[in-house]
Amino acid sequence: MDILIGNRKILSDLAKVPTMNYGQMQRWKDFIPLDYSIELKTKKFLENIDDFFSEFRSAEIEEDDTSEIPELITFKNAGWPKLSKLAKDHQSLLKDLIIYNQYEILHIILNGPVTKYNYYYSVNSIDEVLFEKDMLRLKGICFKSDYIEHTYNHELPKQHALLKTNINNT
Repeated sequence: MDILIGNRKILSDLAKVPTMNYGQMQRWKDFIPLDYSIELKTKKFLENIDDFFSEFRSAEIEEDDTSEIPELITFKNAGWPKLSKLAKDHQSLLKDLIIYNQYEILHIILNGPVTKYNYYYSVNSIDEVLFEKDMLRLKGICFKSDYIEHTYNHELPKQHALLKTNINNT
């Protein structure tokens, strides 16, 4: 798996998913949004998310309640296909379901142990899913921060954070 910030490859250990406040971009208003991409073999990606997706699919079939969510309506109308069938015959729907389940999927693929670095890249969205030959590319927004949880519930060190201004640096 390769992770790029802009066009620069980073150590995969530096990319983390916040356990709280994922995708709440207003919490990052002082930070510079960075474009990221995660590139991995499609086969490996599908193997990694297979258990999660099977549980998700079973729950959707059992509940049979789309709650007017377009992705779930399309999934139901397609007959709730298994992951392998989606990858083969319904890639557009699979892309939508990856984005719909992005928080859980990012936790699965970025599940390495938290190691001590001076900073992390907090991955906060999947905005685009691309299938390219035998590769899958996830693209979205991340932020460079000192604190992996990044809840703003207490004062955070911002020595290594990539801020829009230097006013908050300590």
